Amino acid sequence: MQMLNSKCAPSNKNNFKMLFQDYEIEKLREAVYLHIISSEESDYFVVEPQNKKYISTIMSELKELGWNVVLTYGGSGLFIYEKERPRNCVDSQEI
Repeated sequence: MQMLNSKCAPSNKNNFKMLFQDYEIEKLREAVYLHIISSEESDYFVVEPQNKKYISTIMSELKELGWNVVLTYGGSGLFIYEKERPRNCVDSQEI
């Protein structure tokens, strides 16, 4: 960021909470994207505690794109795969 965004102005203070949520989910989308393009399907994406409130949105978006998704390990691991469910995918909640 070269300059502060104009959304950071005091006149926009009432929108800061929503702006922060938008920022958090955008960062989560970026992290999931990087995971998909850099990892094997047997590697799960680690869902950090602060991101658990957004993971169902991400899972729905991935399903719309044609991915299979399974939330595992008490909600802290997200498997993203095309066809065959990874063998290490246990303790799961499918959507």
